[in-house]
Amino acid sequence: MPANEKTLQEIMQYTYDALAGVDIPQGDFDELFRREVLRAVDWVEQTIKTSFSPVRRTNLPKTPQDAYEDKLRYRDFQKSPAYVSFPTWDQLIPEQRAKYGNNPDNYVDGSLPWALLTEEQRLIFSSMVEYAPNKIGEAERLDGKHAAYFQTYMAPIVTVYYIALSFVAPPGYEDVGKRLWFRLYKPNEFLVYHKEGGIHIFPAVMARITSTSQDPLYGSQYGVVAPRIPQVIEVDYEYGYTDPPKRLMQAAAYRAAGDLLLHISTMYTAGLAGFGVEGFNASFNDGMLYKPLADKYRTEAFEMLRPFYRVVMTGW
Repeated sequence: MPANEKTLQEIMQYTYDALAGVDIPQGDFDELFRREVLRAVDWVEQTIKTSFSPVRRTNLPKTPQDAYEDKLRYRDFQKSPAYVSFPTWDQLIPEQRAKYGNNPDNYVDGSLPWALLTEEQRLIFSSMVEYAPNKIGEAERLDGKHAAYFQTYMAPIVTVYYIALSFVAPPGYEDVGKRLWFRLYKPNEFLVYHKEGGIHIFPAVMARITSTSQDPLYGSQYGVVAPRIPQVIEVDYEYGYTDPPKRLMQAAAYRAAGDLLLHISTMYTAGLAGFGVEGFNASFNDGMLYKPLADKYRTEAFEMLRPFYRVVMTGW
């Protein structure tokens, strides 16, 4: 995920500091410089599964229009029973009815294209649905491991929006893709370990449910909390850093500096093994003028990430 501009500027400054004393080429180097910094940020984020800026995963619709145009997919996030049928024939204005020959038999409730809704109708519909303007993808799905504790793929966790047990019919079933059961956990039923991206669903929650419900979803045969079923845990959460640690930004800067030094070396030496004039000789490591320094920075970038690797807990 791209870091915000303030964070990028700090990383760029660290990178310039790391290149102090290096003869920087003229021309299009600034464009190359920014590109390598962005690649370094992406490398850090992918290596330790994080983000320099807060990012949310969700399966909520991104906009009311998304919800309106795919009502079947987003039916679980409606806040009104009128969601699917809006607008009905009675809710259409005269100009909209005219498009159907003023005959209600020609119109299916809820089928008016989004582009033909009035601004007031769009506002009414928007109040009927939950949506996430900062949506970047689907809600994360994790395997159930017969345990009360699990970890998200990305960390640190900023906010957890919802956690649910959600079982969707797999291929081979008549209702493939259909949600067969769904259990949403309340905020007071789980604890979030923000730094390591861990979530602990209190065992007492399951004990209370099993003592009062005959629903097989909540039965003891499914273990402490989450049944041992692939992709059964559904989590919508926001992760990343609101204020990235200096060490992480320096790691990205060192990675960028190492890659830039290899580019600069190629520009100046073009694979030469050495250079000599009367009274002076210089040899280049593998044909690279700055390769030792580049290797040093790339190694240090790895080392600086060590404190950010997460401890993995398999049970509780």
